[in-house]
Amino acid sequence: MEVTELMNLSFEETVCGDGTCGIPENFNTCPRDCPSGGMDGYCDGVSDGICDPDCTSSMDPDCVSGAEEFGTLLKVLVTVARVIALICAIVLMLRKRG
Repeated sequence: MEVTELMNLSFEETVCGDGTCGIPENFNTCPRDCPSGGMDGYCDGVSDGICDPDCTSSMDPDCVSGAEEFGTLLKVLVTVARVIALICAIVLMLRKRG
C-alpha cells in the first residue's frame, strides 16, 4: 500500500464542475469549484469581505493589515481633533468680539 493511499491523498487532475477545487483549477479557470478567497494559487483580488490567502495586502482590498487600519484610524482622529480645535478657536474669537 502506498503512502498516498494511507493518507487518502490524490494527485490526479480534477475536472471543472466536479465539486472539487483541484489541480489545475483556480477561481479564474473554474469558479464553480474554486470559490473566491480560497487557497488555490490564484489571487482573485475580488472585494468580497474575504482576504484571499494567495494575495498580498496590496493585491486584495479585503487584505488590510492591522498597521494600515491603525494608520487610517489615526488620520481620522487627527482630522476630528483639528476640526474641534478650529471650532473652539472660532467660538473664542466670537466671545471676545461680543
